[in-house]
Amino acid sequence: MKNLLLLLIMFSNLLFIRAQKDVLNFLQVPEIMNGAADAYLDPMSQMLGSNLQTSWYNSAKTHRFLGFDVSIGMASSAMPGTKRGYHLTQLPGFDDYYKIKDGSFSIAANVAGKTEDYPIIKNRISGREVLLPKGEGQDNISLPIISGGLGLPYNTELRVKLMPKIDKGGMGHLYQYGLGLKHSVKEYIPGLNKIPAMSLAVFGGYSSAISDLPMQYQSSSTADQQLKSSAKAYTGRLLLGFDVPVFSAFMGLGYSSSSIEYALKGSYFVGDVLDEIEVNDPLTVKYDIGKMALDFGVKAKLGLVQLYAAYSPGEYASFNFGAGITL
Repeated sequence: MKNLLLLLIMFSNLLFIRAQKDVLNFLQVPEIMNGAADAYLDPMSQMLGSNLQTSWYNSAKTHRFLGFDVSIGMASSAMPGTKRGYHLTQLPGFDDYYKIKDGSFSIAANVAGKTEDYPIIKNRISGREVLLPKGEGQDNISLPIISGGLGLPYNTELRVKLMPKIDKGGMGHLYQYGLGLKHSVKEYIPGLNKIPAMSLAVFGGYSSAISDLPMQYQSSSTADQQLKSSAKAYTGRLLLGFDVPVFSAFMGLGYSSSSIEYALKGSYFVGDVLDEIEVNDPLTVKYDIGKMALDFGVKAKLGLVQLYAAYSPGEYASFNFGAGITL
């Protein structure tokens, strides 16, 4: 199981790196750099925010005191096919400084789209041509997760999730962690405590994902060039579940919020490299996402072994599944 988790993490790192390195192209267009990077990375931020909200629980029922479960699984988030590009002419300041090269196109692929040719724009003053990213087709994010829960007093359960940090040299680092609490409220509602197969609980959780990737770009010193990304997510749910001896099902309804930031750290030549204009920490883009959230899932209990799958619908839908043990 440990080797499988490492392979999944390495694969996930490759997907992030392949897509994120393209932000270096926008250093050549400083007048529209932030707007272009924001539009290009937006699907990645949406999918990452959605991904952080998953893999918290596989049941509405809380563990008995010191009861526990441990699972390993995969959480995947995807984006709609209608949002794979952005209009160059709608970027702030674009028409003031740039124009579309004749024969090129005004809609550029974002990180989730992909075109055969590079979008080409021209500086209105110097006539310098710049090739923008043609996209990577990164329309989903899949991350491996270790999750578990421990029963506490008063019908309360501590939930944790973790994607261990891995160092692959030029591949960078990526890791995730989260803490949450689930508390049964069934006992507070008259009549519900007489229904043994039914569970009702509230859940709240915080999760974070962090990555850093070494970069190489023109500057007087490339020693400290990195692309850093950080994401924080909060979620609250009301959970309803039904349990029978072998199977259980649950549904959660609540609100989720995420905050994601991408930042280039270090010194870089920005604009035309022949002008040797060097800037420290030249690019930062931030996203704040909040939405109502719904998820539902099922679990099969085969002795100590549990198999589960859950789905959260929406524009950026997520799906997670896994296996583990419970006691």
